[in-house]
Amino acid sequence: MSIDSRRVATLGWLLAALLQAGCSSLTAPERSAEQARVDLPVRWQAESASVVEEQPFFDSLDDLFRHPRLAELLHEAQRANPDLNQLALRLKASGLLLKPVDARRYPALDLAWNKTRSYRDYSHSQAYEFGLNLAWELDLWGKLADQGAAARTEDAALAQDYAAARNALSVVILRTWVEAWSLQASLRNQQQQLEALEQIERIVLDSYRGGGVPLEDLSAVRLEQQSARADLMASTEALARNRRSLHLLLGRMPKATQLVDEAPLPEILMPPRQLPARVLARRPDIQAAFHRLQVLDAQTRASYKALLPSINLSGNLGRSAASGAMSTLFGGAGDGVWSLVGGITQPLFNAGSLRAQAQAAAADAEGGWWAYRKVLLTAVQEVENALAQEQSLSQQLQRLHAAQTQAQRLQQLYEDRYRSGLVDILDLIDARLKLLQTNARLIQAKAARLDNRVLLAQALGFAVEKHDERI
Repeated sequence: MSIDSRRVATLGWLLAALLQAGCSSLTAPERSAEQARVDLPVRWQAESASVVEEQPFFDSLDDLFRHPRLAELLHEAQRANPDLNQLALRLKASGLLLKPVDARRYPALDLAWNKTRSYRDYSHSQAYEFGLNLAWELDLWGKLADQGAAARTEDAALAQDYAAARNALSVVILRTWVEAWSLQASLRNQQQQLEALEQIERIVLDSYRGGGVPLEDLSAVRLEQQSARADLMASTEALARNRRSLHLLLGRMPKATQLVDEAPLPEILMPPRQLPARVLARRPDIQAAFHRLQVLDAQTRASYKALLPSINLSGNLGRSAASGAMSTLFGGAGDGVWSLVGGITQPLFNAGSLRAQAQAAAADAEGGWWAYRKVLLTAVQEVENALAQEQSLSQQLQRLHAAQTQAQRLQQLYEDRYRSGLVDILDLIDARLKLLQTNARLIQAKAARLDNRVLLAQALGFAVEKHDERI
């Protein structure tokens, strides 16, 4: 065997050993996304026949609460909310940053022009160079492809974050709207309570002046009045705070304008329930977590492939001239210059830095699996909680409606008996207050059910009306 053949064989054995050493360090992710969904329930545990209601089918948050004014506010918030616009610009920037990541897989070609001036032995000389420079790392093992896939998947995850933020903004506005209605209804009920107490005070005062009731009865009525006025002031401030919060969500400066009218609140539809698999497939937060799990897997593969040999090519093509005039660079006096260099680089000793980075990436991927698992569990818990709460609130409302009917009958009975002189004035006061307190609890329970239905729709993955997510 000749010396050249021996050198080629030695180089081949060395390259094979390097490849084997690098490939032996590659490890696949230990957990897959399918393993996180293996115990996904087939049906919701909190489902009950008592909760099922016949409602028109809808498939978006826009249809959940059919109110023209609210629909206008939802679209205004999606255009002018500061947080949502910041996230949209991040999404746009992420899409633009994909190009330089993908460009690393292809050759880079640069145009170069150099001028050199030197001084030696009392004489000056200058030279010119003009040409093209080439640089290219061959993606032999797919490391750059994995890095590009990670960047594209992260962009997809950010798009899902944006969709989740849009949905969350709509949900917050819906809940703020329901809260405003509840506060307004409570305010009206408290005003009625205060008016009733003032009316009773006049009756008691006349009876006191005539010696019919003791002073303690008049003091008791006035004590109830002060308590009712304090509640009225607290509700008024809460309504003003609600209004300011709604203006902030819309991207407006705070104003005294009330955005929620005092008309009866339209019924919020009961969201049509879907199978768990479909719900989890369309929730943007779950999709974002799944994409980020894929990102971490791709980054882990790229980190381990960094331990393998890399092949780089570089070269240049141009002309050079050593004369004093730049025109000679493109004339006959210029010389053609070209070069092409190829090389293989295999990491041998770096104090374990690359391997530690790869192992850290694998640990991050394992953590991403648990993060994805937590999002799945949280989604199931949110739906189960909202379904159970819907059942509980429906039963509470049935009993509160029955209590309201009984309180109305009791008030009428005490009014009739009071006119006949069969009961004391304090009994009549107590009957009226019980009716107003029952009305207040009924308002709170109805608002709680409407609020819970908004949360249930969000948990079931209903989104706002579709449109282009990139600005």
